[in-house]
Amino acid sequence: MKKNRVRFLNNTFIIAEAGVNHNGLLSIAKKLVEKATWAGADAVKFQTFKAVTLVSPDTPKADYQLKTTDSSETQFEMIKRLAATALGAKVIEKHFTLDNTMEGPDHKASLEPQELKQMVKAIRNIEMALGDGVKKPSPSEKSNIAISRKSIVAAKDIAKGELFSKTNITAKRPGTGISPMLWDDIIGQSASRNFHADELID
Repeated sequence: MKKNRVRFLNNTFIIAEAGVNHNGLLSIAKKLVEKATWAGADAVKFQTFKAVTLVSPDTPKADYQLKTTDSSETQFEMIKRLAATALGAKVIEKHFTLDNTMEGPDHKASLEPQELKQMVKAIRNIEMALGDGVKKPSPSEKSNIAISRKSIVAAKDIAKGELFSKTNITAKRPGTGISPMLWDDIIGQSASRNFHADELID
């Protein structure tokens, strides 16, 4: 799978754990890779052994192999992974299959492609919401800065040489002039020219 090394360093690395869900068939393995790529996973993990060679046919199945994963359980698992992402997890792995109804030990407990895609999308949304830790205005906020901020303006007509005071200057929108944060620096200075009421102080 073609992935950017930079993204691995900056984002959660999501592994689609195919395990033995290829059922020993190369065609299914290739389809799993194709679907994992479509879902946005960063890697696919396979196990190449045959389960029947590791356990006796009489070995009881684990609980997760007996039950079908329902939607509420899937949502709970997704919430846990989202929480892990928010807490700083850098690698998340989840079993996935082409179809929960396929024969095999892990299919029932695995996400199907659409569910995997939803999980990946949710994790990426969490990452975007967390941001990069640097506080800065959003693009929409930047476009409104001049409109929403204020400038120091004349509260009434001011004659050249008159001292700026709390009675003859005020702060009004837009924020295209001197910031009110410099209010104390402006107070007491003399006007370099005549100003009309509501005119920006410069």
